This record gives sequence, C-alpha cells and structure tokens, in this order.
Amino acid sequence: MHRIAQTFDHFVPDLKKTLDSMPDYRGNRASYEMSEIILAAVMMFLFKEGSRNQINEDREEDQFRANYKALFGLKLPHLDTVSDVMNKLEPEHLELCRHHIIKYLLDKRTLHKFRLQCKYFMIAIDGSGVYTFDKEPYVGCGSQTSKNGKTTWQQNVLEAKIVCSNGFSLSIATEWLKNEDGCLKQDCEQKALKRLLENLKRDFPKLPLCILLDGLFASGPVMEQIKSKGWEYIIVWKDGNLKKVQEQLKDLRLEKQVERINKEEIHNPKSTTDHIYEYSKAALIHQGHQFYYIKHELQTSQVGDPSVKDKKRFINICSIPPNKANITELTEAGRMRWKIENEGFNAQKNHGFNLHHKYVRKHFTGIRNYYMCMQIAHIIEQLFVLCKNKIMQGWKTLKGMWKQLWATIFLVPLELFPPCEKLKLNYRY
Repeated sequence: MHRIAQTFDHFVPDLKKTLDSMPDYRGNRASYEMSEIILAAVMMFLFKEGSRNQINEDREEDQFRANYKALFGLKLPHLDTVSDVMNKLEPEHLELCRHHIIKYLLDKRTLHKFRLQCKYFMIAIDGSGVYTFDKEPYVGCGSQTSKNGKTTWQQNVLEAKIVCSNGFSLSIATEWLKNEDGCLKQDCEQKALKRLLENLKRDFPKLPLCILLDGLFASGPVMEQIKSKGWEYIIVWKDGNLKKVQEQLKDLRLEKQVERINKEEIHNPKSTTDHIYEYSKAALIHQGHQFYYIKHELQTSQVGDPSVKDKKRFINICSIPPNKANITELTEAGRMRWKIENEGFNAQKNHGFNLHHKYVRKHFTGIRNYYMCMQIAHIIEQLFVLCKNKIMQGWKTLKGMWKQLWATIFLVPLELFPPCEKLKLNYRY
C-alpha cells in the first residue's frame, strides 16, 4: 500500500500544492482543503469504488479512514461535499492539473523512450459517448431522434491520449461536444478536433507530435490543421475513402513506385506469421497535401500447411516518408491508435472506473470535473502498475489486484504493511 502513496510522491510531487491553489468559493470556514476534496474524487476512481454511495459507506469505517490519512496525509470528505465543489469549480482548473502531471512526466523524460523515430510523441485521438439521457439534462447536450420519433440525448467527448508501446494511454487533452446556446446545428467531431488541436498546440507549443487518427478524419482540412502546427500524422485509410487518391496509387503500382517487403516471424514450432509491408516511394496528393501509403498485412499459418489460418490488414496514410528502414516502425505506430480504445476507453468502461455511471446528472460542469478526475486517476494507475516493481506479481488481473489492495487498506493497520524499496523508472514493455 505504501507504493500507491509513493507513486503520488514520485510522479506528482506538487499535486497537493496545485490543488490547494485552486479558487475556493466556499469561503474561509470550509472544513476540508481543496486538495482533500479533489483527491477524494480521484481516489474513488483509483480504488474502483464505482459510485459515490459506495465510498461514502466505506469511509464510515475507522480503520479505512486512519489508513487513508496515514498514507496520503488527507482527510476523506463525504462525497456530497465533493459533488458540491465539482458542480461549481471551473473545469479549466482540473485540466490545468492534468497538464502539470503530463508536463512533469515529459520534463523527467519518462516517456521519451517510446517516441516514434526517437522524436515524435504519438497522440491517438478518438471520440466516445459518455452518458445517455432520456430527457434533456442541460442546455447544449447533443440529441438524436430515431426513425420512430424517439429523441435521446447523449454527451460525447473527443479525447487525445499519449500512447506508448509499454501500454501507456495517458490523457493529454479533452474536448467536449456541446451545442452553443440558441444554435440548432449540432456540434460534431470534425469541429471538436479543430478545437482540440488548437488546445494541444497552446498547451505544448514545442512538443513534436505524430497524430494518430481514424479514417473519419482523412480529409484535406484535417491534414492542413496538423501540418500547419509542424506535426506529422498517420491516418487510417478505409476502403472507399479518398477515391481519387486510390487511382493515384494504382498508377504508382504500374510505375513500380510501390515497394513490397516480406518478413517471417516464428511464434512456436507449429505456427508462423508472415509480415507483408507495402509503401509508396512517391508521394500521393490530396487537396495540395502530400502523404504516403503504408500497409501491414499479417498472415498466420501452421507449419507444413500452406493455407492461411488468420489474416489481418492495416492500411494508413502517413505524412512521414517511408523506406525500408522505418516501414516497420511506421506501421506499428499506425496500429498504436487502437490503444486509445483498448487501454483507454475500454479500461475506463469495463475495468472498474465505471465511465458510464452518472456521478452527476444535471450539471455539465460537474460531468466535466468528474471525468477529469477519472483521467487523473487512470494516469496514476498506469504509473503505479506499469512501473517495474513487481506490483502485478501474484495477480492475474488488475481488478483482482485492486480488490486485494482495497481489502487491505480497509482492514489492516498501516504499521503492518512492509516498507517498499525505492521506485524505479524502468518501465516494462
């Protein structure tokens, strides 16, 4: 249990100071510091409580409160008190807190070993639905009417995460889809992407980025927005998209300007996987923008059996010129976009964070603040688990690990926990 507190101390040493500097509308008679209020919400997600009611029940236990205070040096407020602050605190303050955490990791070069071509930090961007309502919860929430005339309201978000080969999927920027007051036209992911990229450039003006996007964003305006900021991109190229560019690719094939490379990987004595890479040596052009075609195809077969048992194909367009030396790295980077789904949204939906649970229903400000606390908690969890310190030894799943740790902090006096060695920065792949 000491390791959790040590993770906070090592990677976010100024977190308490940052939180206490936030504006506090409650006045001078408040019973809890702002850091205690905000971190109570973060801990609710970190400990996989699942709801405000659950952590309220647990905080009634004396041993739990004593261990919590001893580990983190904080009192644990009632979550109704937390919600009162969440519904009124300007979300920009928590976004700034996340910015400080990511900037600290960058300053300490924690993520540098995972850069593309030893230069570009890979940023995967994707959208997701967060909450669904049968009635309009607040002005500006997007709506959709089905064929039978039923209208539902859904709050969507566009998320940007730093993705790394070791499993990191760290939230770096968030843009909410919300209709302006009095505007009948719905907000959309294309508009939100433009705002998100502007915010990324504002917050990290000198950071070299490679933006990883779904095929929905394969368009000239998106390419222009990315390149104008001095960044690179890898975008999924779906069948049927950019039809004129597909004709250009056919011409390049006829001109023998498409290179093909085969590599064989032996998994075990019974099966092998053929890796087939393709890339265009000459640039393709769309609306004045130059980019390249890259493809990675995997064919798995049994030894002695020529038939293919499993086949996968990944096609992208890439602003970085490919060649024999970098084609493997570029195609792997294109596939990294899936980490925002698997290690990102999927982890928050199905691995205890309970993303779709409505921690607040009628306050858009509160929704944004709870979501940001979840992102901070997820960052802390990844730093805690992926650090090479045998944390996962003896546990098969993250859920099982947190269940055991939670039972320990709930029942066992802190002085019985063995001390832990110094935290290492060597992350496992």
